[in-house]
Amino acid sequence: MKPRMIFKLIVDIIMTLIMLLLMAYVFIGNRTHMWLGIAEFIFYIMHNILNHKWYAGLFSGKYDCTRTAQTMINIAVFASMVGLMVSGIILSNAFGLIRINSGRYFARQLHMLSSYWGFTFMSLHVGLHWKMLMGLMRKHIKPLTKIQTIIARNAALIMALFGIYAFIDNDILSYMLLTREFAGFDMTKRLAGFICEYIAMMGTCIFVSHYGAILLRKTKKSDMRECG
Repeated sequence: MKPRMIFKLIVDIIMTLIMLLLMAYVFIGNRTHMWLGIAEFIFYIMHNILNHKWYAGLFSGKYDCTRTAQTMINIAVFASMVGLMVSGIILSNAFGLIRINSGRYFARQLHMLSSYWGFTFMSLHVGLHWKMLMGLMRKHIKPLTKIQTIIARNAALIMALFGIYAFIDNDILSYMLLTREFAGFDMTKRLAGFICEYIAMMGTCIFVSHYGAILLRKTKKSDMRECG
């Protein structure tokens, strides 16, 4: 694996880990949450610099269903990050350098909206690149046997199903639709359990976007054969 690709992978892994910790802000405290948020934004900028070729080709070539979905998700991730940055600056009072007294209610709502939609879109984004990630892993890891592949796929399905349960149990939809003004947390849970639930929810999004992309590619190939 090329050093540049290794560095990109490390940046993406760190971004993912920070994102999970940010969702658990009630466990880590406001100050840690603030600094991790700054770190996440820096790594997001690095991620975009490392993937600048995608922006260069944004207005060239044809857009099929897969590319359109990927572009829309990337734009949604960008919008979420902007929302988080703006609302974060207002809520944190910009480290005391900027005094903003008005709009804190709006900022709190924007932060919640951007957090949960951002988490979802970032997870879907990972799913769209899952095939590439698996391809990289196959180059350095011994190929799985047929039985191991079946076990791995079933494990992914179980995680995705548990992620749906965690999504419902944590009432994530109410935050995404702003039907609740404040995020509620079950304080009987520990940080490890909380992170596991969010990993499962991330797994659900990855499962949906990965297999959704496969379905779109198969549909496209089928249509091309019919046209031919």
